[in-house]
Amino acid sequence: ALERDGISPGLLGGVPAVVNHLAELDEDATGTRRERLATSLASTSEYLGGLADYLIDGLRDLDRVHVIGVDGESDGAHDDSTWGRQGNHVDRLPRVSFLVQGIEAASVGERLLSNGVVAQTVGLEESALFDQMGVAEMGGAVCVALAPHNTQFDVDLLVRIVGGMV
Repeated sequence: ALERDGISPGLLGGVPAVVNHLAELDEDATGTRRERLATSLASTSEYLGGLADYLIDGLRDLDRVHVIGVDGESDGAHDDSTWGRQGNHVDRLPRVSFLVQGIEAASVGERLLSNGVVAQTVGLEESALFDQMGVAEMGGAVCVALAPHNTQFDVDLLVRIVGGMV
């Protein structure tokens, strides 16, 4: 049974519509709703992994931009074919964090937002992991989460904006 303590019945009423929407993300998915959902989620994961690869590659081509968790990794260089799908890499969310040497993350975030790109900035004591990595000392990090509605155009825009700052 669906447990609903603390959740509005009105919100629960939207669950079937959300599941249907997710099942329809891959227009080629067929079968029962469960089968379409499984196919759509796998396709979406692959799409977002490719988009994350594209974003990482674009950011890494910029001077003074460091992609956190990818650049300087001890397991070797980033390989487009392994982002969360195979090899020794773990599955990852399509979220990319980066910093721009010499520019505060808040400034990068403001520039992105003024151009219609939403990103989160993470500063001192906002992330224990980033604090341990020394990210706050470098001015903080900019974090970008990708979603199924994002396109290569969105990534190109973000890279152009950051590139204009370096």
